[in-house]
Amino acid sequence: MEKIEKNNYSGCLLVRTDTQLEEAKKDFPKAVGLAIAHVETLPIIVPKMVEAIVLTSANAVPAITHINLPIIAVGEQTAEAAKAIQKEVILIGDGDSIQMAEKLVNTHLQCQTILHVHGVTYRKDWYNLCIQQGIKVLETTGYRLVPIKKLPTEVAEGLKTKKLYTVILLSVQALENLIYLATLENIDTSELTAVVLSKRIGEAATQFGKVVVAKHPTRKALRQAVESIQKT
Repeated sequence: MEKIEKNNYSGCLLVRTDTQLEEAKKDFPKAVGLAIAHVETLPIIVPKMVEAIVLTSANAVPAITHINLPIIAVGEQTAEAAKAIQKEVILIGDGDSIQMAEKLVNTHLQCQTILHVHGVTYRKDWYNLCIQQGIKVLETTGYRLVPIKKLPTEVAEGLKTKKLYTVILLSVQALENLIYLATLENIDTSELTAVVLSKRIGEAATQFGKVVVAKHPTRKALRQAVESIQKT
């Protein structure tokens, strides 16, 4: 296989939801994009006592377009999505909900009641950190993901023939959906490399032959991780 020119990304498969794929492609312009799931927004009601909205996924952003409250974002990707629809982001975590909660309780933000807008599956292990510091956590489901049922032919053939040999993943759910679809197509993922945004995703990517975790859960660090393997 010929060596890929730096910043080319032509052997990469970028896996995102349909609402996030276009923005993600700006970082990897020649990667093949795969919208692994459709984001279906659900109606939400915000209680009057809520002082801030917590988002632990950029997928939740379309659900809060009508809400005029400050945003606490789990990481850079989610914060950027919220800012893109003119929302005020008052706190940005490092990509992990526990770390976000720790940062929240150690700041001087005057938020006594927060609302976590999440998907059908979500983490709530960070709630107690807030509750112990007197912050009330409410929660509501703002979206659900509808996964695609079959890999597009271009993607399936690319993975089988190794024309696509690096898979860029930014969530555990995207990883799980891709592995399921790859299994249906008899694709051997043990010969592929996964480049992932966080350690948590990396720990779940056991079916890949090689896993590269970005040094930080940021867009820049993810690009650098991809470039590091393209130069080898």
